[in-house]
Amino acid sequence: MKKDLKGEKFRNKALQQIKNMNPQILEQFQEIQVEQDIVSEDIQLLDDFIKMGQQEPNEEGTGRIQIKKNFDTIGIINLSLEKSVNLNDIKQWINTYIGLKVNILNLKLVLYYEKNLYYIEDLKNKKKYKLKRNKYESIDVFSIFDVLIQIKPQHICSLIAIIDQNIFDPLEPESNILGRACGDGVCVVQFQDNKKEFYGTIVHELMHTLGFDHCYLWNCLMNETVDCCSINLCINDLEKLFLIKKYDKIKRYKCLLSFYMKEGFKEEILWVQKMIKLYESQNQLN
Repeated sequence: MKKDLKGEKFRNKALQQIKNMNPQILEQFQEIQVEQDIVSEDIQLLDDFIKMGQQEPNEEGTGRIQIKKNFDTIGIINLSLEKSVNLNDIKQWINTYIGLKVNILNLKLVLYYEKNLYYIEDLKNKKKYKLKRNKYESIDVFSIFDVLIQIKPQHICSLIAIIDQNIFDPLEPESNILGRACGDGVCVVQFQDNKKEFYGTIVHELMHTLGFDHCYLWNCLMNETVDCCSINLCINDLEKLFLIKKYDKIKRYKCLLSFYMKEGFKEEILWVQKMIKLYESQNQLN
């Protein structure tokens, strides 16, 4: 097999920017590098993440986001029309994974369907917003963004809406999507019965709202094909997350382990168990 020289170049550059990392831990992450050739030239490394907001927005839209001290609280709202969604489980998942505070918001927004059209009604301010849809009766996710941007509380760094209806991106009008984020700190995720896919999409889209681009170097949560990749983060994105929220790596992995065991995510259980052992061994040497 021909070696992907571009991928190796970017991975080596990414690893050079990470300080004081145990070689065994780095070796563990190298086991999940992508196998296909890297096509994109727009790969966000740690120094690119630090410089966000100081350059032109990239095609991902995150270039206009800047790491801020007020990256503190994430808000969740429920726009489900038919299905029961457990927001407390979602709140626990986001807090465990990202480490920021999470609030379930009662913004008095309701989604409803009337005369073949979808609407979001703001009961508090007595406003009604008509949502765009395509011929398959899927909702244009950007028409939801238009509403969320208006009602997003100032103290919330990111706002996620959970919806149980099909959504689509107008740039791909024929396809149903699991979730989408925009650079204004809002995202929408469609409810899925597959919990791993659902929870993975939630944090994937939220991390976009915090400035994370897609990962092309490792098979991690931020890979573009989140539905077929691991829901663990690669070393590059873990370091970016550490810039936003300083966290105890072992404690985070142990909390994730408890969550994965509760949900039966076997692949992720094995991964975090390995990482806990590696980090604990590193601490003993230090």
